[in-house]
This record gives sequence, C-alpha cells and structure tokens, in this order.
Amino acid sequence: MEFISDCAESLTPSLTLAVTNKAKEMKARGEQVYGLAGGEPDKDTPENIKKAAIEALNNGATKYTPSVGLPQLRQAISDKLKRDNGLNYTADQICVCSGAKPAVYTALRATISDGDEVIIPSPYWVSYPSMVELCGGTPVFVETKAENGWKITAEEFEKVLVDELVPYIDSHFRTLTDKYSRAMAGLSMGGFETHLITLRRPEVFGSYGLLSGGIYKPEEIGDPNRAKLIFLSCGGKEMPDRIEEAVKTLKDAGYNAVSHVSPATGHEFLTWRRALHTMAQLLFK
Repeated sequence: MEFISDCAESLTPSLTLAVTNKAKEMKARGEQVYGLAGGEPDKDTPENIKKAAIEALNNGATKYTPSVGLPQLRQAISDKLKRDNGLNYTADQICVCSGAKPAVYTALRATISDGDEVIIPSPYWVSYPSMVELCGGTPVFVETKAENGWKITAEEFEKVLVDELVPYIDSHFRTLTDKYSRAMAGLSMGGFETHLITLRRPEVFGSYGLLSGGIYKPEEIGDPNRAKLIFLSCGGKEMPDRIEEAVKTLKDAGYNAVSHVSPATGHEFLTWRRALHTMAQLLFK
C-alpha cells in the first residue's frame, strides 16, 4: 500500500540539494570545489549570537514556543524594522519562521486554492514551482531581463493578466464577463501596474482601486462612463489630504469616486486590508 500522495509523487527532487550534495561529495574526495547552489553563509555565526543562544539554553529557554514566535523576539523584530527600515509593523503582525522556505510555503498555503494560477518571475528559486503545485496551484512563468533588474515590467504583467489570466478565469469559472463586472486594484508597487493597465485597457476593467496613495486624474480617464467605480485609499499617516482632494476633483468631473483613509496606519498591511474590505462592499453590494 502506497502512503505517498499523488501530489508528492509528482514533485521533482530539489536541484539545489542535488548540486549541494554533489559539491560535498567532491570535497570529501579532496577536490577543490566552490558550491554556488545553496545560500548558506561561508562565515561562522557571530560570537555574540552564540553566547546569547548558550545563555538562553542555560536559563531554561528549552520549552515549546508560540507557533508565531516568542513575543519578545517579535517585538525586537518590530523595533528593528522601524528603526532601520522605516517600516511600522506591530509584534502581532510578525510571524517568525524557521527559514525562508517554510515562510514562503506557509504564505502560499494560506492564499492558494485548487486551480489558482500563480505568476512566478523567471529566473526563479527552484523551489517555487513545487511549492505552488503542493498547494494545488499552477505556476505561470514570466521571463524577466537583466536590463530591467530581473523584475516583471508593467507590460509583461499586463500581458499575463489580461491576455492569459482573465480569459482563463472566464473559461473555467462562472463569471460575468462584461468589463463592469471586473475590478482591478493594487497596493504598494502594484498600484503602478493597476494605474497603467486600467488606463491602457479600458475595455477589460470597469472598477479601479489604488490602495496605497495613488490617484487618478480626470484628464487621464476621459469619459466618466468609462469607470463604474474609482476607489482611492491610503493610511492616515500617509497622504490623506492628497487622496481626499483627488476624489473631490473626480467627483466634480462626474466620476463615481470614493476615498478611504485608514485611521492611524501607514504603508502597511492593516491599511490595505481595511481598504480592500471597504472596496469589496462597494463592488458586491
């Protein structure tokens, strides 16, 4: 009797581990090898970290921890992000994982449903496709270029979204296929792609949302009937006056525009969750 699932059987072995193990075998034979497959640092763990770990063990820090990490560790990470990176995340918004792979896989498992397509920029970490497939998703690869910093350009993303993903959804699910039944919204850097694509492809989307402080101007859109809804939002610590002014200008020009300002938040997930919740109620009322 087989105890391995069909999904697990379909996975291919990790190329990273295969190359790493090959390098170790060659080193064991006395050959000079430089292994470039794994991302393991070639330096030893700093002494202060070693001493702190030993001290914690000697003080009895050997019991089970909360699944999201020790509270004091999460608070330390929160303080670091604010101090060094200018990012405002509270300790309850932080989850500590045992490595990058568990973190990515957990995020995918929490967001992917069977049949979902997941865009992966290529070249990519070799584990990404297998992670997506284990979660029941289908990897969709987008080739990137060195001259673009190996990032997906708005045009490349537009092609995958409009020419491949939207038709796939319409053909595999029960959807209303007219433009006014479709909406596109973007947060953070995704707001740039949303702004660009909704203006370039007005025949595809009927409602637009910019969730991180971006705005539309009447002269960009043209005919007020082109958009069923324009939703602009940001955190209260960002640029609320700019959002409110942009919405007022759109309304004065005849557009159905709505603003949302998340109280006491900045450029963070809580801002975007509140915005998406508010916009969804307008779309599905």
